[in-house]
Amino acid sequence: MTFFHKSATQRRWQNMISGLENDSGVLATEVNEMVTLATEYFKKLFSSKQFNDGVYNEEITRAVKSMAPLKASGPDGFPVIFYQKYWHVIGKDVSGLCLNMLNGRRDIGEINRTNIVLIPKEKLARSMNKFRPISLCNVIYKIISKVLANRFRLVFEECIEDTRGAFMPGSILFGEASIVGANNMKRAIQEYEKVLGHGNVDLDTNNQVGQLLGVRISNNPEKYLGLPTIVGRQKRHAFVAIKERCMKLLNSWNMRLLSSGGKEVFLKSVLQAIPVYAMQCFKLPSSLCHDLEALFSKFWWRNTNTGKGIHWCR
Repeated sequence: MTFFHKSATQRRWQNMISGLENDSGVLATEVNEMVTLATEYFKKLFSSKQFNDGVYNEEITRAVKSMAPLKASGPDGFPVIFYQKYWHVIGKDVSGLCLNMLNGRRDIGEINRTNIVLIPKEKLARSMNKFRPISLCNVIYKIISKVLANRFRLVFEECIEDTRGAFMPGSILFGEASIVGANNMKRAIQEYEKVLGHGNVDLDTNNQVGQLLGVRISNNPEKYLGLPTIVGRQKRHAFVAIKERCMKLLNSWNMRLLSSGGKEVFLKSVLQAIPVYAMQCFKLPSSLCHDLEALFSKFWWRNTNTGKGIHWCR
């Protein structure tokens, strides 16, 4: 239990927001000042609109059944699974409320209450744009949003065919997974470069843009989505980050805080899960597997007080 208590305490300390900066760079540390600053910030981002087209009971029921049951609850305190399990009891009343709001017969402001959790994008974040907001809405609000999303999905399917590619703001290019689809996508990207001038860029301009944005310029990135793009003959070097990450976690914990049960959970749930992502795409070298096994065995068998121990199983 000490291990989990220490983890929760450390995580809470890291996520604690001690101050926020406004647009002028003035730091607010009082709770009331931070609440006012956050409220004004999100008022500029969010707004609500009415939906006056006809909506039916079947759409409400379909939306409830398709929602994730165990997402974090909002101000009402009820998770989605409560509505799904007891829909035969409360479904009629909930559907009536949602229909009245969707069809403009009742003000949605009655349930438009949201708990916003701020997740820092970087360490020691101060300004509001350095936090990622996570909205914990009431389930009724989620149901209404789901109905609207399902309506929009029908429109998008009519506008964009599955076998065609399209550019959408803030999205990506997609198309049919075939040779013809790949050639079409390639021609579309080349035409896009010609029109907007996103083709070849000289080295000086490339470096200036990189310095302005604070990014590293590379024609051959070493990693993509956390995995090496090229694995040469030295496979051990390509995956050395996995071993370093395991060693970093092992060195960051005080062994005296872990009981035998805590060590087992830490070993199975944390350490052994680290190489799984890479193993889905690559076959790890046997030497690296032996090194990881040695690290895990040493962690499991060594004495908590002395740091020494005997490996009884081979």
